[in-house]
Amino acid sequence: LALGVGPVERYGVRALADVGQDVQVLEDPFEHRARGLELDDCLQHAGDGEEQPVLQRGECDDRAGGDRAATVDQEPGRYRQGRVFLAGDAMSFGALLAGYGVLRYSSVDWPVPASVLGINLTAFMTFLLIVSSVTMVYSLASIQHGDHLWFKIFLALTVLSGVIFLSLQAYEWTHLIHEGLGFTANKWGASLFGTTFFAITGFHGAHVTGGVIYLSCYLIQGLRGRLPRDAANHIEIAALYWHFVDLVWILVFTFVYLL
Repeated sequence: LALGVGPVERYGVRALADVGQDVQVLEDPFEHRARGLELDDCLQHAGDGEEQPVLQRGECDDRAGGDRAATVDQEPGRYRQGRVFLAGDAMSFGALLAGYGVLRYSSVDWPVPASVLGINLTAFMTFLLIVSSVTMVYSLASIQHGDHLWFKIFLALTVLSGVIFLSLQAYEWTHLIHEGLGFTANKWGASLFGTTFFAITGFHGAHVTGGVIYLSCYLIQGLRGRLPRDAANHIEIAALYWHFVDLVWILVFTFVYLL
């Protein structure tokens, strides 16, 4: 006696029992719908034909959820690596700023930063990076909601802000060098002022450059329609890095330019 016609047979689940034998009780196939469309397709495909064997739960789990499980397993590692990298970077910037503070307060001829550096220009650069953090937030929110158009628009604005910031920093460096501030020379006082200034702002500028390149790669992939299936997770990690770079610049602006 063949049990399981109609919807049950459609899913490839058959219970066979001979007369006088116990009827085999199988799991309700409709419970598989909770596992997602991929699992449903797996069961439906297995039901094609007359002689398909009974499909075990584990087989469809492996087929439908294997790739997804691998992605989930990889995500904690990605976030962990990102946090470790940012923690190492935070310690590097912290050491630079701490060293700057020690050298500054142990020097008797350290110049007042406002009398040497362009505060107005740097304040605009700070505002620009803060705005870029906002556009980065909107870019991430857009890709998480599947809106690829606004994702690309906001990401392009973020990249553009980074490029403008680097251009203004290059202008600032050129102007200061022309005025007499060098890596080992400073006509306004302690020579270490120029050393610490170029070391800290240059180190941060290298991170902004890396962030611009990092985000540009995803922007190009988005424009070409080649973003990975889990693009939102990748963009979230990139956004964390960009926010970190912006936060560090606020500290640099406060300690190096204002105080």
